[in-house]
Amino acid sequence: SIVINLSKVTFLNSFALTVFLEMHKMLQKQGGKLVIAYPSAEVSKLLEITRLNTVLEVYETEREAMDVI
Repeated sequence: SIVINLSKVTFLNSFALTVFLEMHKMLQKQGGKLVIAYPSAEVSKLLEITRLNTVLEVYETEREAMDVI
């Protein structure tokens, strides 16, 4: 399982979103998961628009994210 801290990220392009999705699929096949922590307001909005927030686990803090892996 992997936690990605996005607290300093204000923009993600389509390539980054694709990488997250592919990582999620790969980890899921191995019994793990990709978890997002500290998304900025801009990134949170993007995750909502693309509906990736329904596929990936997203948490407000790194501690919350670490607790689920």
